[in-house]
Formats: sequence, structure tokens, C-alpha cells
Amino acid sequence: MARTANTIRDSAHLALEDLREILGLLRTGADAELRVPPGLAELDALVAESRAAGTDLTVDNRLPDGPAPEPVSRTACT
Repeated sequence: MARTANTIRDSAHLALEDLREILGLLRTGADAELRVPPGLAELDALVAESRAAGTDLTVDNRLPDGPAPEPVSRTACT
């Protein structure tokens, strides 16, 4: 249970950092690059993190070999 709570806390912390970054850019009107959202390259890590939090999941990866288009990569990991 403690490991699940730590995973949830860490994920919430990352979400808050993203929100702070976005709000800061909106307040200043700065044209800065935001962090790149997770993509298929991070899928294994995201699956492991979800399993560590106690989520029972199965990955059905039917994508062909080679890089997926960026929108597909981002959407798959949201």
C-alpha cells in the first residue's frame, strides 16, 4: 500500500509541475517550449508505473515496427 501511495504521490507531483509550468507561461505570455509529453518510447515505463500502483492491465501493442506518428505516440500514453 505504501508503494502505491508513493506512486500516486509522485504522479500527482509531476502533474502539478506541469500545471505550474503552463500557468507560468500563460501569465507571462512567454513563448517557451513545454516539456514533451510521454510517448510510445516511454510506454514500458508507464506500464510498469501503473502496475506498481496496483493497476491490473494488459498491453496490446499492434503497431508496426518503426516510429509511430507523433500524435499517435502522444495519444497512446495519455
